[in-house]
Amino acid sequence: LEDVLPLLPQEVPMHALQPVVQARFREEIANEEQQRKAAEQARITLSLLQRKTQADQQRAFFVSPMQLCELCGSPLLPRAGGAPQLPAAPSMVRAAVVFPCLHAFPGRCLFSAPRAIPP
Repeated sequence: LEDVLPLLPQEVPMHALQPVVQARFREEIANEEQQRKAAEQARITLSLLQRKTQADQQRAFFVSPMQLCELCGSPLLPRAGGAPQLPAAPSMVRAAVVFPCLHAFPGRCLFSAPRAIPP
């Protein structure tokens, strides 16, 4: 307001500006409230997406056919004729284990002699 006063002619009474200033303040308050509501909705949406992403990450992992064991460097999935294939039986020794940190190990390495697992 102090920045605008010098620009006004001397004859303008202050009470004449009151409705204009009040209307502008109401607009600003409405705008801030609208922005607050939008930010709150964005926060809620982000929270929901984060929870859904965490749940999805705990449910399934995607293993590349070319992915190697973190311990021995051998292919994670067994190969027949050069093509990766799923284990023949659901044995922990034949299965690949993928942790939430995405380190992956074939069962034959993970359940063999204890070794230091990479961070």
